[in-house]
Amino acid sequence: MKLLTFGFRIPESWIRNSTRRLHSGLGSPIIGSKRSRQMRRLLSLLAIAVSMPAQQAPQVQMTQSQSVPSGSVSGHIVCADTHAPARFARVSLSRLRDAGSDIRQVGVIFSGGGGQMTTDLDGFFAISHVAPGTYALRVDLPGYLDPMSSVDLQDWMSSDPQKQDRLRSSLSTVTVNGSETANVDVSLERGAAISGKVLFDDGSPAAGVTMHVIDASIVSLPGAGNRGPGRMLPGRLYNTDDHGAFRILSLPPGEYLVATSVSIQRAVIGSVGGSLTRTISNPQTVYAPGSFRKKSADIIKVSGTDEKSGITITIPTRGMHFVAGTVIQQANGMPVSGGNVQMVDADDPTFMLNGQIAPDGSFRIDFVAAGQYTLRVTSAFDMPERNHQNGGFSGSERVSHYYGTTEQTLIVASGDSTGITLQVPALDDPTKPPRFMAPVRAAANPK
Repeated sequence: MKLLTFGFRIPESWIRNSTRRLHSGLGSPIIGSKRSRQMRRLLSLLAIAVSMPAQQAPQVQMTQSQSVPSGSVSGHIVCADTHAPARFARVSLSRLRDAGSDIRQVGVIFSGGGGQMTTDLDGFFAISHVAPGTYALRVDLPGYLDPMSSVDLQDWMSSDPQKQDRLRSSLSTVTVNGSETANVDVSLERGAAISGKVLFDDGSPAAGVTMHVIDASIVSLPGAGNRGPGRMLPGRLYNTDDHGAFRILSLPPGEYLVATSVSIQRAVIGSVGGSLTRTISNPQTVYAPGSFRKKSADIIKVSGTDEKSGITITIPTRGMHFVAGTVIQQANGMPVSGGNVQMVDADDPTFMLNGQIAPDGSFRIDFVAAGQYTLRVTSAFDMPERNHQNGGFSGSERVSHYYGTTEQTLIVASGDSTGITLQVPALDDPTKPPRFMAPVRAAANPK
């Protein structure tokens, strides 16, 4: 008898031996309950195997063999400045569009390593299961440029044959035609670096925060040079150390913004004896030298192997304000039960603060910098029954009434803004939530 389980045949002798071990193990006082459970699972698998017809095996095995490409790519990676092997570099393949095709095909069967290999002590790598096609080589080695770092995203995504030809001529590419092993060798150039520190405005270090480097060419900023499309910058994550210090590596020549991400939080005491709390968080980006807005960011220019040091980002915590108010129904002045309130910067729609509407219709947004904003209510709703035991709603309650979106202009100057009333209009069909409203793209107002 031949049995099939997951496309593989199990010999009958193996089943007999396994079954014999199962019975002896269950009857032995020395074998614990854990072993017994394992044996029972084995018996269950064997039962599943027996229930599958043996004649299906060739079909499943044939499908599996046809779905796995048999090509491979190998080569050596060296460092151009030292002529030494690029040891422990991460190598992967990105497939280019086929000639005359509007679709970029999938080329590598991603296994446990995600289709990525690491070079050995000689700088050698080999990637298997590669389908026929032309590929660009990507290499990640700290301090060195990825061969694709000069590629702009618009060219990469474009189906224009001329742009695709330009990509092929400027990149380290390799073509796999079938089951052969294609070879490609790459020499890595060293890139530029930007270093500095992140501090809070009281002088204490901001340890463990995530750093970002942004191509200034894709951001409309005064003083920035090229306004072309973005490039494929290093995808490695950088965090500050215990002193707030950071160093960002492998940068190609260009102009950059340096920023850090912070999650500004406020703990709110719950409604039952103060025993429950919830945290209201507003993830924000702070640009060097210390602004939430891109327009105030420093532009840092690097070329070759430049080492730009002394960059300082100061995270503001003092001199910030809060905005508070109530959201009510336009028809009768009654408060709504929930929803969201957004504050969108008038000059930079990507700078946004978020708040939630409490069951009594109130809202509060903390850590607001001075400026002009659009205050917007979205997804406002009512629930017929409120459960305040857990400081909010229970999972069984359902929205009974949805409201429309409203917005108004708000200028935050030297103090907090309180007592704001936002009125939401009724909907033609209050049983359905309103369609999403995109942030207003306000024209920039010079300040």
